[in-house]
Amino acid sequence: MADLATLIENVVSIKKHIDVYAALPRLNPKQTAALRTNLGQLGQNLAALAAYVAPSPSRAAATDEPEADVPAEWFIDVEDGSAISIVGGSPNNPNGATFTLGDAVRWWTYVFGLGLNISHVRPTLLPGSRVLSPEGYAAAVALAAGSANFAPEDFNPLGLEVIA
Repeated sequence: MADLATLIENVVSIKKHIDVYAALPRLNPKQTAALRTNLGQLGQNLAALAAYVAPSPSRAAATDEPEADVPAEWFIDVEDGSAISIVGGSPNNPNGATFTLGDAVRWWTYVFGLGLNISHVRPTLLPGSRVLSPEGYAAAVALAAGSANFAPEDFNPLGLEVIA
């Protein structure tokens, strides 16, 4: 995996310096355009390969639990079997997930346990902050501001059904 990361970094570096390569006398404009296209495709293919090879938080099983202990005071008291649901995004918004209060607590426990920044996650897949205490909300804000461990856009660690 380290070799793949190095290869991706090299492609990105070459893409950043393409104008230097384009200025070489051996390349004509047609070759420069082909080089740009090929490097773009190579970068996309390598990124897709890296995403496939690397374990993704969005593909985690519902039984996977983060290693870190999350303080109980970060959550309000909820009954897991409560009929109240929290809907990610809005009820009429496609590509969203419906969370029970217990699901939302498990989701946030997973996020806090792994120190994930959820700023790239689709809003319709977020449970909201209803189950968080003021301390938990502050911890979530701190993660969003300081963590470089970004959850993917399609983050769904509990494997909840996504409304079509």
